[in-house]
Amino acid sequence: MTESSLITSMPDVFVEIDNRGRVLKYVGGGRDDSILQPDSMVDRRISDLWPPDAARAMLRNIRRALDTRDELSFRVKLPSEGRQVACRVRIIVRGFNRVLAILRVVNSPSDNSDLYDTKPVDTVTGIPRDTAFEEQLELMLADARLRERGLAVVAMDLDGINRINRSIGREVGDQVLRACADRLRSQLRGTDTFTRLGSDEFILAIADVDSRESAGGLGERLRNAFESTFDIDGHGIELHPSLGIALFPVDGENASTLLANARIALHEAGITGGKRHEFYSSTMRHRVSQRLDAKEELRWAIEHDQLRLRYQPRFQLSDDSIIGLEALLRWEHPIRGELSPEAFIDLAEAGGLMPTLGKWAIEQACQHAARWQQDGLDLTVSINVTDAEFAHPQFLANVRNALAESGLTPSRLQIELTERMLMAHERGYTIAHKLHSEGVRLVIDQFGLGYSSASKLIRFPIHAVKLGRDLLHNAASADPAPAALCAALVAMAHELGWETVAVGVESRDQLDWLRGLGCRAVQGYFLSVPLVADDVAELIDSMRDDGTDTNVLEMPLASPITG
Repeated sequence: MTESSLITSMPDVFVEIDNRGRVLKYVGGGRDDSILQPDSMVDRRISDLWPPDAARAMLRNIRRALDTRDELSFRVKLPSEGRQVACRVRIIVRGFNRVLAILRVVNSPSDNSDLYDTKPVDTVTGIPRDTAFEEQLELMLADARLRERGLAVVAMDLDGINRINRSIGREVGDQVLRACADRLRSQLRGTDTFTRLGSDEFILAIADVDSRESAGGLGERLRNAFESTFDIDGHGIELHPSLGIALFPVDGENASTLLANARIALHEAGITGGKRHEFYSSTMRHRVSQRLDAKEELRWAIEHDQLRLRYQPRFQLSDDSIIGLEALLRWEHPIRGELSPEAFIDLAEAGGLMPTLGKWAIEQACQHAARWQQDGLDLTVSINVTDAEFAHPQFLANVRNALAESGLTPSRLQIELTERMLMAHERGYTIAHKLHSEGVRLVIDQFGLGYSSASKLIRFPIHAVKLGRDLLHNAASADPAPAALCAALVAMAHELGWETVAVGVESRDQLDWLRGLGCRAVQGYFLSVPLVADDVAELIDSMRDDGTDTNVLEMPLASPITG
């Protein structure tokens, strides 16, 4: 018997449904089913075929399956001859936006012929699915009202699960999720419950939490449960949860309100840096609304050409020449004027816009640098990359495309990363070496801040390291220790064959000290303000033609830095 004839002969109804709940195709089975009536389902929406509650449950689970790529099982109730009958549903993802739904009407409680697992549980972790969780939460709330006790709903985000799925594989990611569920289960009592939403978020309901103090202790306990590393298939994996907490009855008196407010608090925890817990407050909702408006405004700015790059010249101390420029992102806001990254980068990262911003910035920087290259200027362009950009699966492709489309020689592009980013990402080593093999130069930003040891860094093909503004500022203090540290970092970098760049130079004293230290290159407002792309060639021409001293903040020439 062929597969198609086998399906046709089965009592189950097999249909393909898209993410909007429209039945795309009748695959087979259950043709004589008088309740499901598969012949009449094609090209119709589930919401037109089933009662509202059943249709909503179906659509919710379809979208969840497409989000998590997990197989789901659940039940709905359908009308038949004046009574309600149970229909068991199994959902299997079949493509980007469609699933295979396997439907069977359960005729009676004694009907045990169904071969499929219909428990409302997460197939990856074995914990209750959202429908079972919500039912349990309603029971917990009823009990809390009766006993006049409190209750906490906790939204937990495990930053890094999606990165694991992309870099190591979904099988390892699923093992990590199961290990996470085990750790959470160990922190809960029999009166508590939890579920998983999406690919990296858990929701917990904790009974008998009557104050913020006790909820704070709960948050610490849950985060401490993730302090130790997960050892999965030889991978040492660290996860750092962020928590949002909403309390019954002060933050909501029903399940939907508490769940929504816990997720708002979780969003706030992520905005403020993550790896912490935040309690819901009424002002958070207003701030979230403001951020959503601002995010849409930033999206508008990206789409309507309000972003610009400015270029901070980088001077070589051996001959006072400009050897490169650092690209700095600016937003030309129609009302607030020119905004620096500090005003909108956090917003872009929280709104998931950073990969788009970063792609645009790399393309623009390569185009400008290619123009200088055509004009015969021997310059490199250096661009900072954020964590979200570096982790994005298209990062390498974006760099390659920008170079190919602009025609820029790869060695004229420098990608700036922090030590932490290289060490935190599973693919950091691979990406760094691929960039190097293609000629792109790697620069370590914020060098010497203690994120990693030199023994780890020497594994990477580093071209240069940047000494940050804070390090320079401390080195100029009365305390000799910061100056000694800075000198040691410069000496170590040169021993390892790395170029050194000091940023944030603000005075002649700093410049003279760096020169004596042997630092190779410098940049900062003392030497030049950031320039628009068209002014770069003009600045270099003026340095070639005019040796007179001038105001370094307006137009720095070679003479101010020669001492």
